[in-house]
Amino acid sequence: MMNKLVNLSLLTLSILLIACKPEPKEPLKTFISGKYVDQKKPGTIYIKDLSSEMEFHFPIYLDSVVTNDSGEFFIELHLDKPTEIALDGDLEYLKLFVEPGDSIYFESDSDYRTMLALATGKGAEKVLLLDQADTMLGFLKLRTYDSTEMNTQYTTREAAFSKLLNEVKNDFSPEFMEYLTAEYLYQKHYYLSVFHLYMQMSNMNLPLDTAAADKATDTIMEYIKTEVPHSNLKRAIFSSILKEVNFDSLSVSERISLYQQKVLDLGLSDSLTNQLLGTGYFFYQRRGELDAVEPYIADMQKNFPTMSYGADLMADFKERKRFEKGAMAPNITATYPDSSAFQLSDLLGKVVYIDVWATWCGPCIQEIPHAEKIQKEFENEEDFVFLNVSVDGHRPSWEKYLEDHPEEGGIHVTDPGNFDSQIAKTYKIQGIPRYMIIDREGKIFSISAERPSSGDKLITQLNEALGISLEKM
Repeated sequence: MMNKLVNLSLLTLSILLIACKPEPKEPLKTFISGKYVDQKKPGTIYIKDLSSEMEFHFPIYLDSVVTNDSGEFFIELHLDKPTEIALDGDLEYLKLFVEPGDSIYFESDSDYRTMLALATGKGAEKVLLLDQADTMLGFLKLRTYDSTEMNTQYTTREAAFSKLLNEVKNDFSPEFMEYLTAEYLYQKHYYLSVFHLYMQMSNMNLPLDTAAADKATDTIMEYIKTEVPHSNLKRAIFSSILKEVNFDSLSVSERISLYQQKVLDLGLSDSLTNQLLGTGYFFYQRRGELDAVEPYIADMQKNFPTMSYGADLMADFKERKRFEKGAMAPNITATYPDSSAFQLSDLLGKVVYIDVWATWCGPCIQEIPHAEKIQKEFENEEDFVFLNVSVDGHRPSWEKYLEDHPEEGGIHVTDPGNFDSQIAKTYKIQGIPRYMIIDREGKIFSISAERPSSGDKLITQLNEALGISLEKM
């Protein structure tokens, strides 16, 4: 009798558990529509899923659409969870946080990347609040290079946004509030650490508050454990760990090993751990450190067999072996400011230092004063060429920049399309600025050369490519 009761109880419990088990959420139709008001011809928009995307990683595209002649577009997605997406392609790069069932409409200026009209529809409040966060916290909006005024402005805006964050916490879903908090923490970390370092590199008097920067880093390291789908927060953590391991006294293999250990010590989920490890390995892989990174990618495939990143990295690794030192450099075509044709092969017989950049790329612009010093250093070398290749998707932005900066030397050409440009696709460029050196025979000397801001390191590298010995210097 007792056995029958036990069996009956177990059966009843099983039925209850099955009955109480939540049904998988059905994907809901989610709509995003709008208009790029200054668009005069059709353009392609790629909808990128940023929830699992990492910097230097392999993008995941949900869909793509083409605007009409007036710049209008309509996107239909089927989502079963809140997702961070980016609208990318021929127009602008715009991040959005969308939830299943949203129906958002907005208008935007594809040149200046600003909302021109109030977003409307279900979910529009999130768009407006994120735009407000960018306006209040984005360091580019500070409009001053005076260090005291900059810090005063940022402190005031940061306090105001922190107050706003508290005021709206009950007006949105918990998922969006987590995302908005992540945006706030990311912007604060970026301003206190990365931006201050950029300013110092550019000889701007903006003292770095080390204690505040370290505290901001510790905060994002802890907050990422919420698994919030915020790509920039993950990028910030990657950058922070990378900064901790890139010591000249360590070999590349030792740096990768230390990076790996620091990621594992965070105690994150397999998915996040895998993303951070993959991003770190890919960073060194794209710099051409193929021999050093290969065993770590193999271990990743072994330790995370259900994840795709290891296989993706190994496939990319094999592709990059084609760009080792001494391999023939694939030809690239572009256009000069006067729209005449350019080919890399036209420069055979010269050592070519290639700077792949864009006007929208802050780090690219900050390298320019250093690039001018490098050009001056080699101005008497007749067989040396400094080639600037813009990948701006919006050609007028590039033309306006050259018009405003006639003093910049070297050869200037454009290969439009951002990361869909020919040079980006051919040379597998997924982050800029990117620097390469091609030798006199048209062969690759370095697929990932030193930056102009590295100073003597780049000078030594270029002297080697030119065959200038130290004795002659």
